[in-house]
Amino acid sequence: MFTYQEVDKKKTYSYTQNNIVYVFVELNDNIYRKDEAWSKIRHGLKDFKMTLPAGVLALLVNDDFGNTSSLLITMDSEDKTNRELQEQMSNLCDALRTIPEVGNIKVYGTIKEEINVYVEQEKIVSYGINQQVLMANLYLQGLLSPGGSVDDYPIHISSQYSSEREIGEQIVYSDPTGNIVKLKDIARIERQYAKPTSYISKDDKNTIVLSVEMRSGNNIVKFGNEVDVVLAEFEETLPESVTIYRITDLPKFVGKSVFSFLRDLVLSIIIVIGVMLLLFPLKSAFVAAIGIPISTAISIGIMYLVGMELNTVTLAALIVVLGMIVDNSIVVIDGYTELLKGGHSRWYSAIESANNYASSLIVATLAICIMFYPMLFTFTGVFSDFVKLFPFTISISLLTSLGIALFVVPHMEFRYIKLPKKDAKISFLTKAQNKLFDVLEGGFDKLLDKCFKYPAFVLLFASGIVVAAVLLFMATPIQMMPLSDRDCFTIEIHLPYGSSLQETAKVCDSIENMFGDDDRIIAMTKFVGTSSPRFAATYAPNMPGSNYAQFIVNTKSEKATESFISEYHDKMYNYFPEAVVRIKQLDYQAMKNPIEIRFYGDNIDTLKGQTDKLVAFLRTMEDETPWPHTDCDGYVPAIKVDINSEEAFQIGITKTGLATNLAMNLNGIPLTTVWEGDYSIPVKLMIEREDGGVTSTTLKDEMISSGVPGVSVPLRQVADLSAEWYPAQITHRNGVNCITVSSDMKYGGSQPLIMKKVNKYIKEEITPNLPEGVSIEYGGLSEANKTTAPEVLITVIFAVLVMFFFIVFNFKKISLALLTVFSTALCLFGALLGLRIFNMDLSLTAVLGVVSLIGIIVRNGIIMFEYAEQLHNEEHYSYKEAALLAGKRRMRPIFLTSTTTAVGVVPMIISQSALWMPLGVIIFFGTTFSILLIVTVLPVSYWKMFEVIEKRKLKKNAR
Repeated sequence: MFTYQEVDKKKTYSYTQNNIVYVFVELNDNIYRKDEAWSKIRHGLKDFKMTLPAGVLALLVNDDFGNTSSLLITMDSEDKTNRELQEQMSNLCDALRTIPEVGNIKVYGTIKEEINVYVEQEKIVSYGINQQVLMANLYLQGLLSPGGSVDDYPIHISSQYSSEREIGEQIVYSDPTGNIVKLKDIARIERQYAKPTSYISKDDKNTIVLSVEMRSGNNIVKFGNEVDVVLAEFEETLPESVTIYRITDLPKFVGKSVFSFLRDLVLSIIIVIGVMLLLFPLKSAFVAAIGIPISTAISIGIMYLVGMELNTVTLAALIVVLGMIVDNSIVVIDGYTELLKGGHSRWYSAIESANNYASSLIVATLAICIMFYPMLFTFTGVFSDFVKLFPFTISISLLTSLGIALFVVPHMEFRYIKLPKKDAKISFLTKAQNKLFDVLEGGFDKLLDKCFKYPAFVLLFASGIVVAAVLLFMATPIQMMPLSDRDCFTIEIHLPYGSSLQETAKVCDSIENMFGDDDRIIAMTKFVGTSSPRFAATYAPNMPGSNYAQFIVNTKSEKATESFISEYHDKMYNYFPEAVVRIKQLDYQAMKNPIEIRFYGDNIDTLKGQTDKLVAFLRTMEDETPWPHTDCDGYVPAIKVDINSEEAFQIGITKTGLATNLAMNLNGIPLTTVWEGDYSIPVKLMIEREDGGVTSTTLKDEMISSGVPGVSVPLRQVADLSAEWYPAQITHRNGVNCITVSSDMKYGGSQPLIMKKVNKYIKEEITPNLPEGVSIEYGGLSEANKTTAPEVLITVIFAVLVMFFFIVFNFKKISLALLTVFSTALCLFGALLGLRIFNMDLSLTAVLGVVSLIGIIVRNGIIMFEYAEQLHNEEHYSYKEAALLAGKRRMRPIFLTSTTTAVGVVPMIISQSALWMPLGVIIFFGTTFSILLIVTVLPVSYWKMFEVIEKRKLKKNAR
């Protein structure tokens, strides 16, 4: 695999267990044409198969392992057989395939019927029939091969067996005198269900599961509606005892999320308009607010025309810019009313207000739009896929609002906004608004005068705010993707390697009895000996095994899921003495365990010695780290058979013959297949037993058929038997022996705090005594954060650099650009404080909020400094006077735009979505806390900075 440049070596690992090697391959993040890469690898592996030893039976490639089921549908019944359910499920599959959007369909949990031929050993011995010849004869009778052709007509040979009766009539022996022995004379032929290695059950009923995938590029909500129609029609045709139930429903989840965002979008529009009506004169509020629905509608129309999806990411972007949409209009309207008050005509004021602010608004808007695009290149993998539409949605919406502010708003100002007549009656709302702004402006003017009186204190205070923000950032936990809000969760059960399916089933039954009556739970579907198909993109199915089981638990609501998990998560790990029960909430981030430490080296035993130390340490803090374990825990027993070649050769027993004999005697060997229409039934040949089966102690006495007809010898005569133990699982990562120490966390625990303790122990106790050739690497959340933290930092740096270059282009002053960029640090304290108040981590959506916040703050800085520069350069005010006047004059538009931006994300906070709430918290608290800082610190900073620059120039000129 490592010969392919597309393969990410560090993320490629393998498990070796029970004579099977599972290799999990990941492609590099920069591979965008994934289908071509997988096709190339698949074809290469076909050629590689030819070079493998003859003992390798198969090399299978599963490149749809990462495909996610859109729907998992159970079909269960108390009185129908598994085959009858399969027939009904087949009809359902045919009905679903009529939907164009349906992709891959798979059925799980089927138990095949098989026809078992139980040979009576005494009879074949008495007839002198050789066991190996019997197997070969029956196999060849069932084998179909081409019959050639005559005159271009192909010859078709009919199937030999079509029922148990025909199998029984098969002649297995004849002699020269015409005597024959049929199979039914020496064997009992019986049809039964195969002994399952795994099974699925819901409510203790016979159950099978259908996985339905949607073809990419389709509307999943529309797809879900079409499936609903088909299922409703199909249910009417089902027998009364057969029921179907959707245990996972991605279309419903997505539809609910989209509806929630649409509701939040409408609610945000109403809140923003409501705030504007409170803070603006009625007509001014109307003119500004009319741009919100118009801009949003135009943006959605453009997105539709260019083929952009309306999903949770694009809807979140529309909510984020909702407050910004109206900001450009507010600034233009504020300039218009100021010009009107100055005695200018409505026509002049409308044109001039747009002209005065056009350059600063265009620069600020373009800067905000462009600052989101670097994240398309800095983020990799799933994060890149997640944010890929965010910048485009922001750009479409903001540029649309800019066009409305510069071309539509001036016309509406001219038509609807006039200065009130001197004798006009002032409404109560207008009086209240005037009173509010008189108080705000009066209080702010006094505050700003104080700030200019004590500039050193203001700058020191601002520096303290920045330092506090840095300290708060260092104390904020980082988890790029949060837990998922779903009305379902999983329970995973792990027993020691070598445990039987019956032992695992007993634990599952106990869990069902414990939780079956909980009123928060609607349904529990158990997968015993296997795991469910992948029903969430970040939830990887576990490898099947008799010691493993999984439940998918459906609850009444997301709140019920959270309530149940918080109650039982920590209790269940050690509830059963021989089993680990892991209650797992679905996650937006794909990882097996939040805590993982990998040990690499050549010698497995050496690695085990080091990993055992760390596991022992983790067990001392099990209140924080439940279920410490490694992926190399446990050994499984086996029976080693050393054949005596000389003895075996003398009586015609080969290694292959011995293996075939044992397989037939113990488990049966496949012979052929009987077809009943489209339904296939395998035929197995096995030895009839009356002693209850073979045990490890009686295996040596098992009779083995020799090459001499009618002669069998006990196994102990031709082979020596001994017990052996071998590791249940051997893991390689990047082609090197690797043992991973893993642990979960208590519910709500902090992974960074736990890792501080783990790192300290490793540094003090393990690293100093680490054997040569052994290395340590961190996985889990630590690896994810280590990978994404630089991406986050680079994204923010690029956003700031984009802003910097735009400001330099606009003001032609690097010093002013640096000051504007510095202003962005003033918003971070409030943003991070909001995360701490709500006990939230710094996540991917929080980073989107930070980038948005930087744009909002810089736009306010541009609006203020643009006016200050105008006062200084055109009206020849001193820097101090220009800064003071700009601060007082620009307070109102900055206050209004910041307020509308902050309240626009309130519904996102109220909805309490684990994924999107951090974005709303960042913007709301960051904007709210920075309003006073922006309109006080920036004017003082502007004054002092240019005062210093001016003094230096004067000194230089004096020389």
